[in-house]
Amino acid sequence: MVRGFVTGFCGDTAVVEQPDRTITQVDRASLPLACRPGDFISQDHDASPFVVDYAITELRRQEIRRMADAFFD
Repeated sequence: MVRGFVTGFCGDTAVVEQPDRTITQVDRASLPLACRPGDFISQDHDASPFVVDYAITELRRQEIRRMADAFFD
């Protein structure tokens, strides 16, 4: 089971940072086509497909915007 934020792509692999701060690489072809860096992905079982959790992704983006606004004010 893999859960975490896609931090970037390196060739045919995606780099995923999991909540415990470990870094995992997954095959880019196993991700949804619309997946991009910053998206939160999860996989329930090893054989199940990855899905993007847009709610968690949006919460993180809002937090980053809030922190950036506070930093630059």
